[in-house]
Amino acid sequence: MLDIAAKKDWLSKMGVVQLPVGVPGGAAPAAAGGVAPAGSADAPGAPASGTEFKDGVGNPFDAPEAVIEFDTLTLPVIQQLAVQQAQNARADFATAVAKVKAAKKAQADAEQAQRELMWTIAITIALMPAGPIVEAAASAVAGPVLQSKMMEALANNAGKLEAKFGAKGAQAANKTFDFVAGDAVTALAKKFDAAKAKSALDAGVGALKGKAIKFAASSDKGTCVANYLDAMLKSANDAMHNLTDVIQTTKSYSEALAFYNYFSKPLQAIYEAVVGQQADDMLTEVADVLAKNAATGLSSMVGSIGKEDDIVKVEAYGRTLFAHIKKYMKPDAISYSYDFVKWVTPDMEPMAMKLAKEELSPNEFEDHLPDPQREPGERVVLVDGWGRERVVLIEVEDQGILNWKKYGVRVFKRWAESDEDDKALRSRGAMQIGGLEKLAVSDIKDVKAPP
Repeated sequence: MLDIAAKKDWLSKMGVVQLPVGVPGGAAPAAAGGVAPAGSADAPGAPASGTEFKDGVGNPFDAPEAVIEFDTLTLPVIQQLAVQQAQNARADFATAVAKVKAAKKAQADAEQAQRELMWTIAITIALMPAGPIVEAAASAVAGPVLQSKMMEALANNAGKLEAKFGAKGAQAANKTFDFVAGDAVTALAKKFDAAKAKSALDAGVGALKGKAIKFAASSDKGTCVANYLDAMLKSANDAMHNLTDVIQTTKSYSEALAFYNYFSKPLQAIYEAVVGQQADDMLTEVADVLAKNAATGLSSMVGSIGKEDDIVKVEAYGRTLFAHIKKYMKPDAISYSYDFVKWVTPDMEPMAMKLAKEELSPNEFEDHLPDPQREPGERVVLVDGWGRERVVLIEVEDQGILNWKKYGVRVFKRWAESDEDDKALRSRGAMQIGGLEKLAVSDIKDVKAPP
């Protein structure tokens, strides 16, 4: 227990004013025959000087000359403690939010995993787009050029051979170098077999087919496309391993050189064109349906109000096709109406097969069902003109109004602007329904002479 002097000193430091007994605002002395105020040292039952009150009742300080308001003294301390606890509580709240978020994410992931099974699809990873294949399979690297590259490679690897096999490795490198430096490579270049080269490249494309990618659907169709591209990128690594195996097991000079020809040329712009086309196809053909299913669940029924996106199977124009449609209830509330939106291109067909839950006949559509090779939008075609075969980008348009409308009018947009652009357009064309078709120049409206 503190003595009186120590307590006075402590109170002074705390800024608490001590009022002497008898001073206005201080403790009044007991009146004659009266009762001293409760809590004063003179009150009946008050403990003797030097004794503490228990459980915070009355004045906790045994200073008979002053009455201390206990709550005034302790309020700042309690306030500070409360602030600290509030800060701790905020941290606890943040922790709680994080835990709930993690729990909900785990729940959502579990639910999403069921849907993700639906979006595990087999695609062809576009590491070998179609455009460069014709050139790669049709030409050999000239003898001196190939010779120089082989000698450079040997020189770079000679040290590795010597380090691994010692003097024998060095001798082997020297003998091989002398062999390459002779006429052997020039003679070899003349034996390039285009048929073998094309066969090898086809095997390479085959190694990139059927690669399963797994991606999560989202109620936002842009996110669906982003998730699809992310999954494609992850799968490209595995696909490249398969392609490497094919290259490393080629059995002839022509086969190996075909891959060299293919990958030695710039591919960045071609990749961008092909992947960009895939993203556009997904966005316009299947993303709306993916987003709808992600938002409402695959078992949702079409409501009676508004149009819903869907994918259906259609037998039309002599082939099996898939179509992105708008489906809505007719006024009779019994049957449905269907509006055509867009045909699904071959690159999106694996997904469309899983999305399509019904098959329609062409006469069930309310509007015009276009020939898939004359559907409005951009299309890449080949023409023979101005002395050679050329690639051209066209726009297919529905022109006119009402019953006077002309469907599928082909309008010139531009020629390929460079060798690289030519390959990029050819690669895009290979992804179209019907592939890269050849037209007469007269089939295209407003054709301009190439530069």
